[in-house]
Amino acid sequence: MGARSVLVLLSVVVCSWNAGLGRALSIGGVCPDLALTFIICAGVIAGPETGAATGLLCGVIQAGQLGSEGLGALLVSRMVAGLGAGYLGARVFSANAIAPLLCAAVATLMAEAAYFLMAPYPLFRAWLQGVLQEALYNGVAALAMHRALAWVLKRVRSEPAPHFIGR
Repeated sequence: MGARSVLVLLSVVVCSWNAGLGRALSIGGVCPDLALTFIICAGVIAGPETGAATGLLCGVIQAGQLGSEGLGALLVSRMVAGLGAGYLGARVFSANAIAPLLCAAVATLMAEAAYFLMAPYPLFRAWLQGVLQEALYNGVAALAMHRALAWVLKRVRSEPAPHFIGR
């Protein structure tokens, strides 16, 4: 199984668990967006193109769960997050030990701003407060998720190719 197959499988799993597990991890009413954090970590580890593709896949899965409301805004915001995290991880934060936290916080702000531009929330102050809290929580969650995803992808990439008998 290749790295792309693993990312597709993990995207489905994380998006499926996002609502329930996110609420279970709530602190003070703030829930992490685990799917967005996963997209950001994939972008930081695998690059901007893979981050954008993971964002598109997770956006489609989440849109299917939520219904058609805000479909375009959700897809674009998730792709922006993956693409932005890939560029931030590769160019800005590559030598920093807390790069996942910083990338996740900044990419969450980028994704939510893109979503807000296409599907505005009527109460700006409440939206901004929620987004800042979510960005901080996603940053903290990214520290653990980044390590786990990097470990899994390293194991997948180091697997020997299968040997076929015959031919």
